[in-house]
This record gives sequence, C-alpha cells and structure tokens, in this order.
Amino acid sequence: MLETITIPAGQDTTKEATRMFWSDIYWRTIHCIIDEKNDMSITDIAKAASLTIEETVVALEGMCRIGLLQRTDIGFKTCVHSIKRAYSNLSEREDKVRDFAIATHQVINKLLENPENPSNFTRRVIYNSNSQLMNELISSINTAIDEFKKKSELSQPDGVYAITAAVTPMTQRGIYE
Repeated sequence: MLETITIPAGQDTTKEATRMFWSDIYWRTIHCIIDEKNDMSITDIAKAASLTIEETVVALEGMCRIGLLQRTDIGFKTCVHSIKRAYSNLSEREDKVRDFAIATHQVINKLLENPENPSNFTRRVIYNSNSQLMNELISSINTAIDEFKKKSELSQPDGVYAITAAVTPMTQRGIYE
C-alpha cells in the first residue's frame, strides 16, 4: 500500500470526488475506518460512521474513483494511507479554505449532536496580539498535530476523531500604530 499520494491541482476527471474527500468529514471518517479494518461490509461501515447505506455507497464509490480505496471480494481496502493536496493558484487555495469551512461546520454539528460527550473539546480565543506570535502559535499547532498523528499511528485506535483549527486576523495589521 502506498503511504501518501499527492492529488494534482486541477485534475478534472476526479475533481468532485477529490473535493468531497477534502470537504466532507464523513468521507474522511469512512477512509479512516477502512484504513484500520479492511474488508468491512457496506452495512458495517455505514453503521460505524453513523451514515445511511446510500451516503456510504456514494463515499465509497468516490474514494474508489480517486484511487484511495479498492473494492475486494468482501468489502473495501485502502490503497493509500493518506493524501496531500497540491495547490497551483489562488482559486485552488480559496477552494481549500471553503472545503475547510464546510468540514469545520460538520465538526461543529457533530459536537452539537451530543454536547455532553466527555471526549468533546472546544476552545475559542479572540485576542490582541501580533503576527510573530500568531506564526509561533500556528507552528505549535502544526507540531502538536504532527505529534498526535505519529502517536496515533503507533497506538491501538478506539475510534475516529475530528480535529479542526483555524487562525485568521480579525483586523488589518497596524491598527494600533
């Protein structure tokens, strides 16, 4: 199995399926489930992901189309552990932000389904700061997520977890000068 592939920018034949993989947390959840346990039935995958059979089939077919999954005699298996996305221009980076916003909204909706779940975590900060400190924070978040991924790969998983983080300036730089 390949460890990682990069989806080329602007690949039209699989554009919609690729976009769905990036913007729909349930497609990613299904990929994680199959990555952990190959050859599950569609019914078992749908149940594990809390989706309908129809939603699950659409996701499975889309991920097969872009080469992330492969159908087997009794289910599906992952062909690629993870993917990276290439961005060649501004409009594609804008798509990335839109896809992130859609996925983040889905994570929030999942939080709202069971707000009492002790595994839920939220944190929001809007604060006066400067760009150097924000860049340090972004680096720290990236490092923490990379460490989490490495530790997760070495652990025995008990489920699929969604993490989302965003940092954006709320005002123009230099407003206090």
